[in-house]
Amino acid sequence: MKTVVFLILFLYYPKISGQENNGQFKKIYDLFQRQNYFAARDLYALTKEELSAPYRILTEAILDNAFNRCAISQEKIYSLKDWDNLPDTLVLKALELKTDNAIKLYQYKEAKETIANILTSFKLLLKKDDISSFENGLKIWSALENVPQQRVITEENIQIKMVKDLAGLNNLSLSANNEAVNFIFDTGANLCTASQTTAVRLKMKIFPETIEVRAVTGGVVLANLGVCDELSLGSIKIYNVVFLIMPDKDLYVEQIKYQINAILGYPVIAALNEVKLTRDGDFIVPKNASFFKGSSNMAMKALTPVIDINGNPYTFDTGANTTTLYHAFYIAHMDEINHKYRSKKISFAGTGGLMEFKGFLISHKFRISGKKVILKKIQLLKEQTKKKETVYGNIGQDLIQQFDAMTLNFKDMFIILE
Repeated sequence: MKTVVFLILFLYYPKISGQENNGQFKKIYDLFQRQNYFAARDLYALTKEELSAPYRILTEAILDNAFNRCAISQEKIYSLKDWDNLPDTLVLKALELKTDNAIKLYQYKEAKETIANILTSFKLLLKKDDISSFENGLKIWSALENVPQQRVITEENIQIKMVKDLAGLNNLSLSANNEAVNFIFDTGANLCTASQTTAVRLKMKIFPETIEVRAVTGGVVLANLGVCDELSLGSIKIYNVVFLIMPDKDLYVEQIKYQINAILGYPVIAALNEVKLTRDGDFIVPKNASFFKGSSNMAMKALTPVIDINGNPYTFDTGANTTTLYHAFYIAHMDEINHKYRSKKISFAGTGGLMEFKGFLISHKFRISGKKVILKKIQLLKEQTKKKETVYGNIGQDLIQQFDAMTLNFKDMFIILE
């Protein structure tokens, strides 16, 4: 079961036109559109001298954003003087990067102002769904514009034992205002999330504005925003944590009688800099992040981690019990899959209800961290489940549990499975 909910706000990669249709920039940009940031990084390193200055700056800003160097990315966007005669489609892209950087840097007022600029100056370039997404984003960051930046204080190494819940997902105990609650540890959640009951119990500040969020099933539900002034994870203190506050019923999975109370999402997990999870259920946060030699093998698609497996991009979600493969994987292996497997209906139960898709149950061998891992009865979805879906799949706990330990480092953007 997947627990993640998504903000209806995303980085939009518009089609490019004009002189940028020629040369290496178009090839690099096409890789960005397919979320293959790793191949884009490598191609740019080989061909950057062929790009003019504004296209080099924009490409580097996109790469810095993808590899979580958001402050550096923001500086490069600011350095584009009068946008250096970039076409409007790429100015729009730069503004979207500026928005995403601001969100990840917890600069909510700047995110609001940049989205307002997009809607005022570039609305004619946007499709109806994109306009709706930005308008929803404007509501979100307008509500939060006066919220102080999130801060994390880690004074010592911590090691906490996680517990499995009814759905088999890892939970961590966090506390606020002398109340402890089990949170699902979910790298795939764009924001921390709490049920209405949990938010009241932890004495969060709840904003009256309602916003739209998309459940894993694709449906849209209404939620509020909230802020927890201080959240404790062992001895770690996390201040000014933004939450999606959802009605209890929208976090209840009827099929298995399962109530989600709270989810620890990407903004807090990334702010810890580095976490290590062991097969025995230990959750470890070092005071100082590890040093990593080599190229980053993890990137960010907006607020969702993406990892490189065999040269292809996969999202990564500790809030999913099982790995799911997507349309791009099917296209790459179509002949073999159609020959070996029979099509069947694939069902997903999660926040928002139950949905079914056409697909297959297959076996596949992954090579990751130098180890071959075979997974059986993997769900493969034959068709795209949402627009602009280009990654090959979503890696879940079934693959992670083939290893004794997993380290996620959001400072230098790497994942180690050992």
